Amino acid sequence: MVAISYMSLGENIKRTRKAKKLTQKELAEKLGISESMFSLYESDKSDITVTKLMSLAQVLNVPVYSLLGNESILDLNLIKEGEEDSSEEYLEAIPIQTSEEEFTLMTANGMQFQQLKDGRYRMFIPLVEQHAYAGYLAGWKDPEYIQELPKHVITVDQIHQGIYKAFAVRGDSMDDGSRESICEGDIVDARRLPSHFWEHKLHYHEYPDFVIVHQDGVVIKRIVDHDVKKGILYCKSLNPNKELYPDSFYRLSEVYELYNIVSLQQKRRRSS
Repeated sequence: MVAISYMSLGENIKRTRKAKKLTQKELAEKLGISESMFSLYESDKSDITVTKLMSLAQVLNVPVYSLLGNESILDLNLIKEGEEDSSEEYLEAIPIQTSEEEFTLMTANGMQFQQLKDGRYRMFIPLVEQHAYAGYLAGWKDPEYIQELPKHVITVDQIHQGIYKAFAVRGDSMDDGSRESICEGDIVDARRLPSHFWEHKLHYHEYPDFVIVHQDGVVIKRIVDHDVKKGILYCKSLNPNKELYPDSFYRLSEVYELYNIVSLQQKRRRSS
């Protein structure tokens, strides 16, 4: 389990609590812990877990980084605790310092978020640019390669779990001139669908458009059917020119990754 040991964390908690005119007992009750344990947090005599820290920030109605402070040193330690706290839900986000004044929240899956003053978050998504498709096909499993990718920044209302990638669209296969078009130069934000979900019928009705990373390349298609028994995805191109952009199918045995497209940033269109 991950916990946070932060040099002036207790002082920041105490100062914020007093500014909010709350007692140790009141905050302890809201967090579901004893008053004596909360006192240990404020005196820096006990590490506070990531979950408790984020719950505390929510109760106090302040961003997490305001509790951490700017002059402290962040020290992440792996410590063994009870079964109840060892779930993935516990690893919601770990605060990490990115500069003297800014903190980024990193999820267990390595996705980074930065809390804004209005309570929303900047989300930093690795971006696969048009010219980088071939490189991504070779490096998609390499953490160092993924870390070096540029970031596409969007604003979201909450911290999202899962692994996300952004892809700059290449080609016109998904452009039919309608509002559903995904055009050359657009950027799609997509959430990875773990491979164990591929063994069951995909839920492609809500989010029908996918990024498919397979042995021959990276493509963006609309899934219209999934033959679970044969392990085949049947896809269509939105472009009506089927000579140039025919419908296609992909064998899941040849697919490396599947991503649901969850949002789209359109390139500014020029009127003719």
